[in-house]
Amino acid sequence: PSVVPEREPSRACFGLPADSFVVASLGRLETYKGYDHLIEAVARVPDPDGRTRLLIAGEGPDRHRLEGLAKRALGDRATFAGYIDHAETLYAAADLFVLTSNLEGFGLVFIEAALQGIPSIGARVGGVPEAIIDGQTGVLVTPGDSLALAGAIMRLRNDDALRGRLGIAARDHAIGSFSEAAMVSAYARVF
Repeated sequence: PSVVPEREPSRACFGLPADSFVVASLGRLETYKGYDHLIEAVARVPDPDGRTRLLIAGEGPDRHRLEGLAKRALGDRATFAGYIDHAETLYAAADLFVLTSNLEGFGLVFIEAALQGIPSIGARVGGVPEAIIDGQTGVLVTPGDSLALAGAIMRLRNDDALRGRLGIAARDHAIGSFSEAAMVSAYARVF
C-alpha cells in the first residue's frame, strides 16, 4: 500500500501496549531461522518495567514449540501473530526488526523494515550484510550468539537517537540500492 500504517493502530492490531518497545520478527518458524536465540536474547535484556515486547509473525513446524519456549521465558511479553496479510502493519508496530537466521540467502524482510525506517539486527550470513550495513543501517551479529544479540537489542532499545539514525540510514540505503528504480538502473548497467 502507498499509505504507511500508523504505529498505535498497528500495535493495537497485535494487542500490544502503545508505550511498548517492540522487537518484531517475520518469517517461517523453523529451527534454522534462529527464533530460539531471539527469544533467549529478549529474555536476557533487563526489563524492570515490562515494556519490551517480542512480536513474531509467521507459520511453520516450530510454532508450538517456540510459543512454549517464549511463554516460559517471557510470559505475556511475547506475541505470536501467525500468518499476516500485511507485513507493513508489523513493521509499523515495531521499534526494531530482528531475524538472526543461521542460513539466509538475502533477507528481503530487512529491506521491507528499512523502507519504513525501522533498523534491523541480522546474522552475518549469506546476503544479509548486503541488506544491513553493520553499524550504519543496523547491526550484524554472529548466528546463534544470544548474548551478543541481547546486547545489540539492549543498546538499540536504550539509545533512541542511535535507533533513529540507523532507521533513517536504513531507509536511504533501501531506496538507494533496492528500490525499483535503483534495480532497473543496476540491470541497465549490466546490459
